[in-house]
Amino acid sequence: MQTSTASESGERRPLKSSDQTTATDDDIYYAYRLLLGREPDAQGWEDLRRIVAERRLTPHQLAHAFMSSPEFAARIAGSPQVGGLSELVLDGFSLFVRADDRDIGEGVSSTRVYEPHVTRVVRELLRSGDTFVDVGANIGYFTNLAACLVGASGFVLALEPMDKNVQLILRSLERNALTHVRVLACAASDRDGRVAMRTDPGTSNGQAMATGMADRQAMYAQALRLDDVTRDLARIDLVKLDIEGFELLAWRGFREGLARHRPRVLTEFHPYCMTQFVGVRPEEYLVEIFDYGSAVDVVPTGGPRVRCAAPEDVMRQWFTLNERTGADGKYHLDLLIHPRS
Repeated sequence: MQTSTASESGERRPLKSSDQTTATDDDIYYAYRLLLGREPDAQGWEDLRRIVAERRLTPHQLAHAFMSSPEFAARIAGSPQVGGLSELVLDGFSLFVRADDRDIGEGVSSTRVYEPHVTRVVRELLRSGDTFVDVGANIGYFTNLAACLVGASGFVLALEPMDKNVQLILRSLERNALTHVRVLACAASDRDGRVAMRTDPGTSNGQAMATGMADRQAMYAQALRLDDVTRDLARIDLVKLDIEGFELLAWRGFREGLARHRPRVLTEFHPYCMTQFVGVRPEEYLVEIFDYGSAVDVVPTGGPRVRCAAPEDVMRQWFTLNERTGADGKYHLDLLIHPRS
């Protein structure tokens, strides 16, 4: 029995199905469609058919070859050549987003703002001449907003480990003519080294994972200590830490800078990510926070901030909101930490 499939020109090509261990033309065709998101080109089609026949590649080996290709890597990384970019004109600056970014790009495209409750705090606290450190800059919304708020006399340092996001940050900074910004393509941790990252093509979000928790699909990013990358800064007024549960490790690599500059800190508190991907207890991070801060405000998505004087106050807020929203343990809080004088 023979079956057939379509080439780029639409021609039906015969397939041999008698050998089930060797990849078929169907396998090649759908690898192009599913992994590269396009129809086969004529030369690539013929080359792959020849290679499969000569090496008797299995479907698994064929898929691995596709996933090891530069084209697949570029697609996973969200290269500008893959998928369209949109320029959004926001309140005071432009921001480039990808059309297929379901978590950040789509929301900003529809509302023209990102995390409005956090945006209000950033606008409230930053002044001309301030220095802002954006740890987990993602596609650069807060990096560009802060650069506009602090002006040319201020400074912004942004850290973002995923190249697909770094390219958007740099494109937006170029469009906005913001030159008082330094962008580092790295993660923040408690030591120099490498950190495993997990993402997918349809999002700008990424998940950092502690050593031993990486899976076979992990990418890797350079990790640096915030103390080292901020050592030359004369001042730091506000820090944003939003790195999906990796905050405690970043904090431990920033103790000298926090003690020297005493900045306010806006941080995400995500117990699920901390336990599942980093292997730390959420209470450990809260202890660090309250050793540094005189008080911590929960910054809710709606309503007034809630002042907390101790770690158990924050946990009560988290339990209440997690239950109220039905988040099944995956709710996260945004916290504003006020340093001790």
